Amino acid sequence: MLTLTDLVFTHGIRILSASNIFTTRLFHDFVQGAFKTSGQDLCTVLDRHSGEALDLQVLFLRLALDVFEKLTFGLEFNALVTEGPNEVGDAFDFLTSVAEFRTTNPLWFLTDRILFWRHVRTRRAIEVLHM
Repeated sequence: MLTLTDLVFTHGIRILSASNIFTTRLFHDFVQGAFKTSGQDLCTVLDRHSGEALDLQVLFLRLALDVFEKLTFGLEFNALVTEGPNEVGDAFDFLTSVAEFRTTNPLWFLTDRILFWRHVRTRRAIEVLHM
């Protein structure tokens, strides 16, 4: 039979050694690494299109998606370096606006039925993000 003292002194050492995995330094390096690589990708895109007019809102949305994917899921999304339309970014942006609309409009469920196109577009955006 294990006593409380046995649990604290024998198993407590394992808990302390496991807690060292999640240090501030490792977290800092992880976050800094995600922003650094995505920032370098942004600089590459800006250099490639120097002298041209660029939509910075689109670029910063893609930058945010890249960093979010790296930090949250550990995936390389590469939205910044991918040319052409960004279907996932557009869906994410639209669903963010839908969430804001629904939090400020208590009758959103009625508005979605009246503006049926909005409901259809919301469903399509959800399908894109679930792929």
